[in-house]
Amino acid sequence: MTIENNPNQFGTPQAIPPSTQTNTMAIISLIVSLLIPFIGGILGVILGIVARNQIKSSNGTQTGNGLALAGIIVGIVNVVAMCLCILISIVLPLMIASTGNY
Repeated sequence: MTIENNPNQFGTPQAIPPSTQTNTMAIISLIVSLLIPFIGGILGVILGIVARNQIKSSNGTQTGNGLALAGIIVGIVNVVAMCLCILISIVLPLMIASTGNY
């Protein structure tokens, strides 16, 4: 086959797929949820939800849905764990003090 017989060789423009990039809020959501106790968990959940909405509305130009979901899940676990720690740190001394054996 010669160059003249192949129209796609030089003359016909080819469709270039849009480039994708990872949503920055999804990355920040996961990092904040992992590194900052309690407040980071709350921020991680909020940022993760916003990131998932942005990814859905980007028509395939943004990725990171899994990162955003992980940020939401880790953020929820973070908040629940911190609430349990606070609850235990309040209730346990009261239980010990009520028995009188300290």
